[in-house]
Amino acid sequence: NLKNLSLISSVLWWLLVIFLGLEIEAFLSFASLFAKSVLLVLILICLSLIFCIESFKKKLGPKEVHQIKISSINKEYFISSNNAVPVYEDTYVILRNEGKYKMRILIQFVSRFDSNLLTSRRKIANHTINKKYNKQNNLPLHDALKMLRINLVICDEMSDDARKWVGRNTELLLSRNESIVNAAAFLNQETFIFPDCLSGLTYNEIIKYELAANTLCSLFGTD
Repeated sequence: NLKNLSLISSVLWWLLVIFLGLEIEAFLSFASLFAKSVLLVLILICLSLIFCIESFKKKLGPKEVHQIKISSINKEYFISSNNAVPVYEDTYVILRNEGKYKMRILIQFVSRFDSNLLTSRRKIANHTINKKYNKQNNLPLHDALKMLRINLVICDEMSDDARKWVGRNTELLLSRNESIVNAAAFLNQETFIFPDCLSGLTYNEIIKYELAANTLCSLFGTD
């Protein structure tokens, strides 16, 4: 729903800019009162529809993180079946192309969720990946907008810290040129959690969010 609404909203914004330009041109060229009035009505319609759509989008989110049941995971099988490549201690990477999007899925195994430890390992792993696969940090905007990173942490036990990490700064991380989505799985509970899609995201950001959700469900063999 958010994807469709964001697409409609984008079209309305473009129409609004066009109508505003035509209205200015109408005044500068001393067009008829009828032409000016029609353009003004079209501008007001666009503004009203945009306001209604944005109000409706806010009612759809944000919500709590999604909690999805998964089957029991065998670490070795999970790594091999998904062609994950080791890059650091208990840290693996999967590089995929999905249509025009390029994904980097970083998988970290740890017994207990530890934000500082995981961040430290993630930085080293990403540096190793960039060097090994010759990844550029300063990509052109057009290319960067097609990039998506998924940070997946797999722990033994669910914790509040893990839930907060998954749900924190979702909109900010997705708004980056190279969008980031955080997720976590818990072996003992046979569950993985995923952030909710927020109402303020752009159409492209929602597409990448949807792609991340589908990819993670595919990794865990869920629908």
